[in-house]
Amino acid sequence: DETVRLSVDPFGTTISAGAGSSVGDSQWHNRVSLEQTLAGSLKVTTSVEDAGAAQPNRSISAGFKRTW
Repeated sequence: DETVRLSVDPFGTTISAGAGSSVGDSQWHNRVSLEQTLAGSLKVTTSVEDAGAAQPNRSISAGFKRTW
């Protein structure tokens, strides 16, 4: 896998773009994602991946991480 990440700290945004191969085939698949920090530890991530099928894989997720 190869990935490039760009963080825009004043806005709490991270942009990632990369490519990787899967175990099922020998082709490289492109992907791009955007992670936005909303408040404190609450983050929303949107991603699109070319899975080699007719339709790309798309996802939106939200998460909260707290360590103490």
